[in-house]
Amino acid sequence: MPRLDGFGTGGPLSFLALVGLLMLAAPAPTPTPAPDPAADLNRLFEIAGAYPPRLTGPADRARAEALWFRVRSALESASAGRPNDYRTHLALGLLYRCGYNLDLKEATSSDLVVRHFKAASVLEPLKSEPHYESGEFLLTTGRFEEGKRELDLALSLATDADKPPIIHNLCFAAYYLKDFRQAVTVCTQALAFAPDHPGLKIILERSQAVLGGGPPPETIVIPAEDVPDGKIIRPQ
Repeated sequence: MPRLDGFGTGGPLSFLALVGLLMLAAPAPTPTPAPDPAADLNRLFEIAGAYPPRLTGPADRARAEALWFRVRSALESASAGRPNDYRTHLALGLLYRCGYNLDLKEATSSDLVVRHFKAASVLEPLKSEPHYESGEFLLTTGRFEEGKRELDLALSLATDADKPPIIHNLCFAAYYLKDFRQAVTVCTQALAFAPDHPGLKIILERSQAVLGGGPPPETIVIPAEDVPDGKIIRPQ
């Protein structure tokens, strides 16, 4: 997601600011700078937080995969010492989302991503972030009903400042579920926050056309070229 503009605006990045609190950077025995897992995870998410990942060739992929394994090692070490840490589970959910998008065999199950977000939500039941992250990811895998349920939960728990990206994703969820009336309602709200977003405009126009008596669109998935923030459905 550029820094998840639109499709993930404010969600993963707001969490990635918090993940810096993970006390993972061990003292370096030499003047070499200590590893920074938070920065590594942020960099990894910029590459592979959305599908398809931003890779230009085999060398680029090799670097992204090496980064993934480095972050996984750091987070697994943190998890071993703090198995019930909210932020660690959120970070692991984001990590495995990136691995899923990179087609790594260690991260082929979408359930593994959702499991970590679920664990985080159990540890902090009043926080919206785990439900947001889970709902957004589920939409990209085609699990629309599950994704919408998670996003509805996120919206019910979110502060006003955190609601725009959730509303944005609910617009896509309504459209993918062919609830065109709801799509118009939610898209109108979302466009107030992102008036130039092409994907939202397409959803609004198509949904209004259906409600006006036109035929439902043959293809519900929006082409990638119309959604610059990476909000497309990954082929299953």
